[in-house]
Amino acid sequence: MNHTGYEAWGAKDGREALDAVLKKTPDLMILDVYLPQMKGDEVAKIFKKDRKLKNIPIILISADSGTLERRARESGADGYLAKGFEPAELVAMIKKHIV
Repeated sequence: MNHTGYEAWGAKDGREALDAVLKKTPDLMILDVYLPQMKGDEVAKIFKKDRKLKNIPIILISADSGTLERRARESGADGYLAKGFEPAELVAMIKKHIV
């Protein structure tokens, strides 16, 4: 746990993220669009189609701000942030989606 009070864990690529969520269901997911092996927006689409996982909020992040909004919308993500964001922006986005 860190100073924000949230516990975080990660995955090295999209496939590992899929496996990890099946073992330990998170309250929220933050996915980089350009993950190795499977892009974050593709992972988001899979989660949003799953009956048990579809209500988990997903925030997409990417350095490619030109396509980020479209990718978030098409994947069903609940929010997005372009890289270069301040830590406070991420915390605010998390608070917005975790009630």
